[in-house]
Amino acid sequence: MYWPYCVVWSYYAGKALGMSRPDGRGTFESDPHAIAYQGPLPASHIHIILSAHYEFYIEQGKQLEHSGKTIGVVTNIEGIRWYKVEVRDDYVTSQSLIIQFISQKSSK
Repeated sequence: MYWPYCVVWSYYAGKALGMSRPDGRGTFESDPHAIAYQGPLPASHIHIILSAHYEFYIEQGKQLEHSGKTIGVVTNIEGIRWYKVEVRDDYVTSQSLIIQFISQKSSK
């Protein structure tokens, strides 16, 4: 059964409830425990501040497919701010200025 984990992120439900939810191989918590990694930051909109958050999923995909109904799917989103970016080099790394610029702008 699908359960949207944004309810933990938003504090609508507690982390314990979210981590106990079953997935295909156990629980949502079992994989991070199996590799002894819990991540560097808490799963929380309070600890990880974003200026925007977008979550996309289609619930009941199999039920919709079997019913033969047509559905609409979001293919694009449009933000309030647009940036024109021009890259004038042939080598871009994760530490390039453009990545730093976008990261700074998106976290405000």
